Amino acid sequence: MQKILVLYKEHPGLDGLCFIPIKMIVRFGQGGIRWDSSSLYFPIQAGFERHQFEYYDEESLSMTIIQTDLIKSFERPDHFGIYLPFVLERIEQNIRYPHFDSYEIEQFILEINDLEEVLQMNIKQFYEWGN
Repeated sequence: MQKILVLYKEHPGLDGLCFIPIKMIVRFGQGGIRWDSSSLYFPIQAGFERHQFEYYDEESLSMTIIQTDLIKSFERPDHFGIYLPFVLERIEQNIRYPHFDSYEIEQFILEINDLEEVLQMNIKQFYEWGN
């Protein structure tokens, strides 16, 4: 079962400091990604944990999801998707370790701005963290 985290950076606002969502992390745990699927979908308004950017756990094996990996579903407009064949292709092209296995990847990291661009909507409103 996956867990979603949103990472925030502090920014000065009109009424003091505010927190802006910067990245989303979808954690699966080792072996938890269903690589045999063509795509994985996640609700935009899924339950998530808030974390400040500096508390990000860099110990987990991660894969950055770029804008071309993200997909929009017209059947499920309240979801975003990740097209796994593109992710796997990038992994194979950039592999540096001969015994690396994609099943070792524990989490995906996405830029909130990339997600907004693909969905063509402001999703930061769903991840607001009070002023």
